[in-house]
Amino acid sequence: MTKTNHLAAVDRAVNLLCTLPPRPEVTDALLEAWTIGLRDMDPDDIATATRKALESCTFMPAPAELRKLVGRLSIEERSAIAWDLVLGNGNPYSSVCFDDPLIHYAVRQIGGWVYLWQTCGQPDREAPHLKSKDQFRKEFRSYYERAMRQTENGELPVGEHHNHLRGLFELENDQRDTPRNIRMIVTKLPPVNSDMAALRDRQRRMLDPNADGIRRLAEWSQA
Repeated sequence: MTKTNHLAAVDRAVNLLCTLPPRPEVTDALLEAWTIGLRDMDPDDIATATRKALESCTFMPAPAELRKLVGRLSIEERSAIAWDLVLGNGNPYSSVCFDDPLIHYAVRQIGGWVYLWQTCGQPDREAPHLKSKDQFRKEFRSYYERAMRQTENGELPVGEHHNHLRGLFELENDQRDTPRNIRMIVTKLPPVNSDMAALRDRQRRMLDPNADGIRRLAEWSQA
C-alpha cells in the first residue's frame, strides 16, 4: 500500500460519503482527519467500507464507524485483545510464537516472556499484575503508532519480532528449541496491512505438520 494510493482512496471515500446528510463541505481539514482515521486500512477495505456505508447509512459516518463496517479494530481494541491472548496462553516454561509481531515486541519491551510470568504471576497461570497489563498495552500501542508515523507506506517494521518468545525450558538448555516444542498461537487478529498479511501467511505455512513444514519452521525460528 503506497501513500499515493491510500490518499486517493481516502479522497474518493470522503467525496462519496459527503453526499450523505449533513453533506459537509470537503475541506483539507476533513480529508486530513479521515486520512488519519483510516491510515492503516488498505484501499480495497476503504472502498468496501464506503460502499457498505452508502448502502446502509442514512447519515455520514465517522471514520471509526466506517472501520467497523469491515471489521477493523482500533488500536485500543487490538491491544486489549492481545493482552487477553497473552494471559490465555501463558506460563514461563514453554516457548511460544504468536502470529502477530506486535505481541512479541510488547512482551520483549517489558522484559521478555519468562520475565513477564516470573515477576508478575505464578506458573499456575495466576493473572499478572495490572501494572504489567498497562505496560504491555503501552508498548503495543507505541510500536504500532511509531511504525505508522515513521513509514510513508504504512508497512510495519517487523525485524526480529517474527521470532518466537523463548521459555524457561529453551533458555535453560541454552539453545533454540525444536519446532515441535514451540507453541504456535493463532491470534485471529486481522493483519494491520498487506505486508502483515503476507507475513502471517508465511508463518502459518510453518504450521504444516509434515516434515517439510517442520524444516521450514526451524529456518523461520533461526532467521
